Amino acid sequence: MKIENTELKNSIQRFYNLLNNYPDDHDTTHEFVVFLKSFLRIQSKYLPTIEVMTLIKKHKPVIFSELRRMARNNLMLEILTDLSTDVNTANKTLKEIKN
Repeated sequence: MKIENTELKNSIQRFYNLLNNYPDDHDTTHEFVVFLKSFLRIQSKYLPTIEVMTLIKKHKPVIFSELRRMARNNLMLEILTDLSTDVNTANKTLKEIKN
C-alpha cells in the first residue's frame, strides 16, 4: 500500500511513540484522545482508523476501557471503540504506510 501523505505518516509515527512511551493508565487516556482527534482530521484517501483502534485495544487495554467509558457521552469515541481487526494485519498496514 503506497500512500504519499506526509501528515499521515507523521501521525502514525506519533501513534507508535504514544504506544511505546506512555503507560497504560487512566491518566494517559487524554493523550490518546488528543491524538485521535488530530488523526481524524487528516485528509487522506485511506485513513487507517481500524488499525489504530485495534492496536490501542491490544496494547493499552486500560486506556481502551477508559475510551469505551467515555464513549457513552461521545459519538466519535463510540464509533471508534467499535472498530477492530486482526492485530498482525493492523500492525503490518500501519508500518507499510509509515515506510
